[in-house]
Amino acid sequence: TKPMGTLQVLSGGPHAPLCRLDPRNSYQGVTTQGFTCYLYTFDQFLNPHSVSGAGDCGSVHASVGNQLMTVLPASQVTRGKRPIVATFTLLALTFTPSSKGVQQLNVTVGSEAIPACPVEVNIVPFTDCFPVKLKILRRYLTSHHCIGYTPTITINRDDILESAVRELQDQYFHRIIRVRFGEEVGIDTGGVAREFFHLLCQEFINPQYALFQCVNGLYRPNPNSSVNLNHLFYFTFFGKFLAKTICDGHQMTVRFTPAVYKFLLRQECVLDDLKIEDPSLYSSLVELQNCESQEELQQLAMTFTASRANFGALETVELERGGEGREVTLENKAEFVNKLFKWHLTGCIREQLGSLMQGFTSLVPSSELESFSAHELEVVLSGQPTIDLQFLRSRTKFTGYSASSNVVQWLWQVLAEFTQEQRCQFLQFTTGCACLPAAETGQWELHIKSGSNDSSLLPVAATCFNAITLPHYTSKNALKQKLELAISYGQQTFLLH
Repeated sequence: TKPMGTLQVLSGGPHAPLCRLDPRNSYQGVTTQGFTCYLYTFDQFLNPHSVSGAGDCGSVHASVGNQLMTVLPASQVTRGKRPIVATFTLLALTFTPSSKGVQQLNVTVGSEAIPACPVEVNIVPFTDCFPVKLKILRRYLTSHHCIGYTPTITINRDDILESAVRELQDQYFHRIIRVRFGEEVGIDTGGVAREFFHLLCQEFINPQYALFQCVNGLYRPNPNSSVNLNHLFYFTFFGKFLAKTICDGHQMTVRFTPAVYKFLLRQECVLDDLKIEDPSLYSSLVELQNCESQEELQQLAMTFTASRANFGALETVELERGGEGREVTLENKAEFVNKLFKWHLTGCIREQLGSLMQGFTSLVPSSELESFSAHELEVVLSGQPTIDLQFLRSRTKFTGYSASSNVVQWLWQVLAEFTQEQRCQFLQFTTGCACLPAAETGQWELHIKSGSNDSSLLPVAATCFNAITLPHYTSKNALKQKLELAISYGQQTFLLH
């Protein structure tokens, strides 16, 4: 029989693939590495007919549900023999090749009444499948930390951080958070909480708390944050907050340096990470790496120490015990460069990063993130770095208007003329979040609705539904004037319309 289709099998991941399969199929694939294939079926009764391999295929571990049923060498499994006959809804097959050659794996599953048909298998590295990894992560977090709703917490806009610390009890981090701002009449069905997450994130980077410093537009913990006596408590709380944004599907408008993401992922930093935080030091260290003259090094008179500013005073810190007495030479320059850039990226803020990770991993275990890269974690936490209008248009639905309506066309033209900052304000006004989610988040939509014929009215947003209602404006300029006024005025409060 001809193949019925293609099934993507992920190799090297904790769970794969995320799909449901018809039991009338055979699954075939070629791989040079081991993988685990989870087959979800529509039928309650499923009999694996055979598991076979060409050449030296190693062994196949077949299990039903969570219980290991049998372990057989592939050469012993042929059509006609049924190593497993059971009633189950999940068949897990782990294939471990025992030679370096290309391996062929054939798995035929079917029922007593239905003959098996083959399906081609496309095997890809799990680490290359960001959409699937994101779906798996959110499925895990939803099942562990989105169990029911919290009582509505009351947040004071004039004292957001302290009121959040006061209101958010530990058990609330395991539920979906509902928010009310003071005496405002907004009803939280998602949009008010989204606004709260955005504002709280902005408050954490407020210079008055001395918790974070901005480096070339990116944030990292402030090495001198100890001036705030409660700084480690706040970093732990912020770590929980970061994790909760992932749990609840929110995005932050703050982006961190690559070193922060790598620390949360327990990944090693590299010298190139320093280029973003301190281009001058990066260039100096690259020159030092390329230096081949011992005389030049002696003139520099460098030792295994680093310098840091502490409220105007310059302090010297040893990179190792006795570092102040150890001179940098041609033989040890690579070791010096390695220790110095790592100290600048994470060593000088290790205490702060440790508290941040403590809070973060209390909700998101490191094991659930081990397959993510630093860039992928950034996208999970903060969404897309820019407002892509093409993406926005592709995710827009209309009520009362159509894509060809004048008001809709004028809106896209106005947004195209806006700066990135103004586009962020538009998204903040419309959705409660100033950035777009990861492009792989399939369920996100923007809704544009037809409003009143009175063109003197302002646009109205319903952030809980990512919706904006536009009156029937008579010109592009009229729309632009009203929209600019709305996104400026409407940032500070929730009203009932």
